[in-house]
Amino acid sequence: MTHCSHAISYPSGGTFRRGTDGAPGKSRGAGVTVALALALALGACGSDDKPKPPGQAVAQVNGTEITIHEVNNELARMGVQGGADNQQAAKRVLDMLIDQQLLAQQAAASKLDRDPQVMQALEQARRRMLSEAWLERNVNAARPTAEEVNRFYTENPALFQKRRVYSFRDFVIERSKFSDALRVRLDSVKTPADLAATLKGMNVNYRETANMRGAEQLPLEMLPRVAAMAKGDISVLVNENAAILMQLVDSTEQPVALAQATPLIEQYLLNTRKRQAAESKVKELRAGAKIAYLGAFAPEAAGQKPQTQPALAAPAGDASRQGAGASDESLRKGLQGVIRK
Repeated sequence: MTHCSHAISYPSGGTFRRGTDGAPGKSRGAGVTVALALALALGACGSDDKPKPPGQAVAQVNGTEITIHEVNNELARMGVQGGADNQQAAKRVLDMLIDQQLLAQQAAASKLDRDPQVMQALEQARRRMLSEAWLERNVNAARPTAEEVNRFYTENPALFQKRRVYSFRDFVIERSKFSDALRVRLDSVKTPADLAATLKGMNVNYRETANMRGAEQLPLEMLPRVAAMAKGDISVLVNENAAILMQLVDSTEQPVALAQATPLIEQYLLNTRKRQAAESKVKELRAGAKIAYLGAFAPEAAGQKPQTQPALAAPAGDASRQGAGASDESLRKGLQGVIRK
């Protein structure tokens, strides 16, 4: 029996299926994250002098007040209910807001609010928050019915009745190193030690990690193939920078009952409908707007119609052919939370 079987397509058209683990690619760097955090903190500096109604302030930081509404908003964002039962959580949030305000004051004193990169980050954050707020208020979706929930439960046994938790060994390599020769060698690989030896023998640098994923943490379209994997099988996820060789080490069955899954399925289906409604709304807005692509994005030939695909929409086509970028996003967002043990 061969250990190489079909799982996830990569751009050249070949496929493997000998269980590997997909680790998301590296971020663009901490600098952007820090800059954005500073930008968001600085965004609160503009309203320091505005008086707060009596009784709303819960702290003062060098004369600047923090209100109970700010604490409650942060608790809500974190999914924590306010009230006396969560006084400790509220205190932790308040201390975090105090720290943010201190840093924002230091940044403002250093005139970072005039730094071009920070100003750009502030504008981007403002634009994103406004767009999300508008969609929240203008995009509605009907809650799924009991029949729709039952159908989703029945049609996805790998998520529920036959749910499994998978143990993977991940080998992350540069995409350029995922050659035809390596693809052929994967057919004879049976264990993580074999895979490590193969990569070393071909002078391919790799990063190895061990991961466990429930069925809900895998892309929905990938589940049937993963459910059919044998120990030692390898699945390959590819993005623009890396190839992730996911080797299946073991799996255990952990089914989920309909009663337990119902509220999570309802939320998943509702979120899916909201996303689809948002994509439709953006298409409408694009259709009624005057959009011109300039510079490097200008049409190459006169009269060529620019692409107007909404930014919120996922690329069309087989998800497996979108590479690891799409699959990693599904791992992170797709069905996360549909099952929580």
